[in-house]
Amino acid sequence: MNSNPISRRDALRLGFLTAAGTLIAGRMSFAAASTPVLTGVTPVTGAAGKVQAKAKAVIQIWMWGGPPHLDTFDPKPEAGSDYTGPLNKPIETNVAGIRIGELLPLLAKQADK
Repeated sequence: MNSNPISRRDALRLGFLTAAGTLIAGRMSFAAASTPVLTGVTPVTGAAGKVQAKAKAVIQIWMWGGPPHLDTFDPKPEAGSDYTGPLNKPIETNVAGIRIGELLPLLAKQADK
């Protein structure tokens, strides 16, 4: 009877992931501590003395559970119902030759924008 709760392979994998996570966390905290947080700081200059662009804000959006591309912008009705499921009738947009999923009729009217 094996008294070890995890296998040797799992122990090595866990040790590697712990070490990698510690290294990454250390580098991230160092990078965060070395960058200025307040606005109005002097710009960073590169090797040639030119001013490098610096981001002032970041907008990050996490959208969990959205529709897949096959149901929206990449319909393939010719592939058959095994591939498309019930959404096998794409609609034409106001741009010739472009079709999108049948769930986006208002977007089809604005495809040229």
